[in-house]
Amino acid sequence: MIAVDVEQRPSADGEPAKKKGEGLFWLINPVIKLGEGEFTYTEGCLSIPDEYEEVTRFGRIVVEFLGRDGKQHRLEAGNNLLSVCVQHEMDHLQGKLFVDHLSALKRELIRRRMKKLKTQREAERKGEATAL
Repeated sequence: MIAVDVEQRPSADGEPAKKKGEGLFWLINPVIKLGEGEFTYTEGCLSIPDEYEEVTRFGRIVVEFLGRDGKQHRLEAGNNLLSVCVQHEMDHLQGKLFVDHLSALKRELIRRRMKKLKTQREAERKGEATAL
């Protein structure tokens, strides 16, 4: 199951932005039925703080899923934030992160920065613990 709320910006056709939570919906057991074209977007993830890279995914997707109402639903999204978010979150269901779509070199650079950040945070925690 994934939860998505990306409609907090005005739409291209002039509809006003929704307030936080008004565009929230859940996709239970989502399956991509169609993926075509390409769309590149700069992605980040809470699992990998402060790292952002361009990721190329399907441009247009058609996803079938169960809604919270227990009924089958179909979502079509193309070349927009919604299509990127759905694919990004579906990756998490498969144990993948956005970095898995990057070159080995970029993944290694990010891995090294994350390792350095972890070491710094551990040192800060030890310093705080001794100061008490």
